[in-house]
Amino acid sequence: MKRFFTLLFIALVVVQFAKAEITTINMEKADFQAIVDYVNEQGLNQSEYPEDAESYYGASANYTNFDFREGSYNVGGTFASWDEAAKEAIAMIVLPLNFSEATTADSIAAFFKYYDGTSTKTDYFIFECTTAAPDPVFAAIATPNGSYKAEVISFELADQVTDAVIDFAAQTIEIMVAPGTDPSALAPTIVIPEGATIDPASGATVDFSAPVTFTVTAEDVSISKAWIATVSVMEEALTSIYDIQYVTDPAANDTSLLYEETVIVQGIVTGFGTFGSYNKYYVQDADGAWNGIYVYDGSTGVVLEAGDEIKLTGKVAEYYGVSEIDASKVEILSSRNDLPTPTLVTAPITEELEGILIKVEGVTLSLDGDTDDSKAFMLASKDGVEFKIFGELFDAVTFEEGKSYNLSGVVAYTYDNYRICPTGPNDIEIVTSVNDIEKETFAVYPNPTKAFLTISGLTSDVVNIKNIIGQTVAIKTVENNQINVSELNNGVYFIESNNKIARFTKQ
Repeated sequence: MKRFFTLLFIALVVVQFAKAEITTINMEKADFQAIVDYVNEQGLNQSEYPEDAESYYGASANYTNFDFREGSYNVGGTFASWDEAAKEAIAMIVLPLNFSEATTADSIAAFFKYYDGTSTKTDYFIFECTTAAPDPVFAAIATPNGSYKAEVISFELADQVTDAVIDFAAQTIEIMVAPGTDPSALAPTIVIPEGATIDPASGATVDFSAPVTFTVTAEDVSISKAWIATVSVMEEALTSIYDIQYVTDPAANDTSLLYEETVIVQGIVTGFGTFGSYNKYYVQDADGAWNGIYVYDGSTGVVLEAGDEIKLTGKVAEYYGVSEIDASKVEILSSRNDLPTPTLVTAPITEELEGILIKVEGVTLSLDGDTDDSKAFMLASKDGVEFKIFGELFDAVTFEEGKSYNLSGVVAYTYDNYRICPTGPNDIEIVTSVNDIEKETFAVYPNPTKAFLTISGLTSDVVNIKNIIGQTVAIKTVENNQINVSELNNGVYFIESNNKIARFTKQ
């Protein structure tokens, strides 16, 4: 977890960091003092200012205490200036501390105010991760002219399906937009160094039918850089979820063969949940193994329901052992479709079931010994096989010790375990025992039904309708041996009367 600070001196902007927009991180006093200590250890401080965190921290009026004039740290040729010293210290101390999970795909911009002997100005450095976590290494990239004051720090389009790839050395920008997007009228949002200017301006509508040149001019107009931006339109071609998920030997390597590729898939939503600033859901495009996937959606804001058929555009990613799609565009094609047929499982869950609907039958539910309810709130056991249940998409589950249940849900991989996530009350079905069946002295038909049930052999004019967890959801009066259940949600129910019971399915 990256740390987020409260006071400002040096701000770090993530240019291409997974699952995040541009993120500003402000250093604490102790962090900058560590930089000052590092620099002072490398060479004698010749500045007329004390160069200690106590003198300046937390107030912009004290920014003049950062002395960048040539010779301030020039003992023995260690550093040409304070900014060279600060650049090395940021790479060695600040970035590994705040971006401990960085990969070689990550580029980070650091910018801060300083004193040049005349006035307070702003400067920027661009860093790239050269060695990935767990012990990331960072290096400031070399830019033309050695200047960092005329960079394009970020570049975004409303219909983009990939993050912009910014090559700071070549001064190029590449970005892909969704199928069907008209490239002749797009308005990019562009971040550049403070005080700099750009032409065409950020937010201006631009024709990207051909590569476009953006000119960034530094605040002091000493440097101008021409950046060439190329926009490509993604082709409309569907990828099967099987092709994303299938790997030949999961034990050796379970990373998707399409890792970091942008894909379009079409399938049925099997479970949906909203969690703070993002949505997460599961999509399946066929029955059986390898045909379901988890979707992380932190940008579209589209609210879905199980049974929605969607067309989804996004990048294939791996996150803590889970293959997923990071959604950039979602289109609802239809709703209230039948869900894929759950795969019946009797053995422990393995990789090929990740993201799909499954069902276990005749299991006994019990509380998990794990005291952290956010990890697992119960276990389902049968014949020595245990299935962990994760109350993420639906947690309003009641159960009775010793009773047998049929349990359905999507398979999630979290906290280093495969877990079944029920998506609603119909996924937890109490199994009627043999003794209970023998007591059923009346019949109901048609079964399943969409509206009316005919009841045969009943001696009472009033019946209770109960759901699968034993709650009474309706009380019905029998008229002409019939009751109307059309208002009930689809699922399994029980009719109870005079200690007698019959089971039916509402469609």
